[in-house]
Amino acid sequence: MAVAAFQVNAQTLDDVLNKNIEARGGKEAISKIKTLVAECDVDAGGQKLPLKLYTANNRGFRMEMTIMGMDNHMVVNTKEGASYFPFQGQKAPEAMPADMVASMQSSFDLAGEFIGWKEKGLNLELQGEEEVEGTMCFKILCVYQNKKEKRFFIDKESYQIIRENEKFEVNGKEMDANQDFGNFKKVDGYTLPFSMSGQMGAMKVSKYTINSELKDALFEVTKK
Repeated sequence: MAVAAFQVNAQTLDDVLNKNIEARGGKEAISKIKTLVAECDVDAGGQKLPLKLYTANNRGFRMEMTIMGMDNHMVVNTKEGASYFPFQGQKAPEAMPADMVASMQSSFDLAGEFIGWKEKGLNLELQGEEEVEGTMCFKILCVYQNKKEKRFFIDKESYQIIRENEKFEVNGKEMDANQDFGNFKKVDGYTLPFSMSGQMGAMKVSKYTINSELKDALFEVTKK
């Protein structure tokens, strides 16, 4: 009976994963995404701040934003990361802690955790259903090789991920963060969220650019 129950659960997990992948554009198409650029506005207390996000598949992530006329950025690649926010008084880029760099590696896997999850050494578990802001969702736990945990909440109707809850450690302290996604639209055959909210606040995407050339230099950490 235990073996049979495991098989049913595994089939259910695979079904949810496959429907999510199809809803996002399909495995073959998603696997061809090499770069993604998002142009956004962040709502900071009623003030809109321009924000640009650059992601190169398995190479790096860079965020740029202008605040009070000052250029700020955060960059992380496969080896290191740094942040530079002069509006907060920083005089030079500051290195990210190694555990934060490690926790951000999954953020520039443009295929996402679900495609090839076994080959990536991930452990996925379907944990039933849970309501998120009035929407019933499938809840999937992902445990990474470094023991970091992330929970995905997948809308039962659209099969899009509408929330991610991540637990990770920074400087020995456990952090817990939600990121919500909505207003999904098709862009060049892919379905992407045009509204997001998380630690930075509410964010609206005005434009996505897929597979533009992003040179490695964009993701290099500046040291001063």
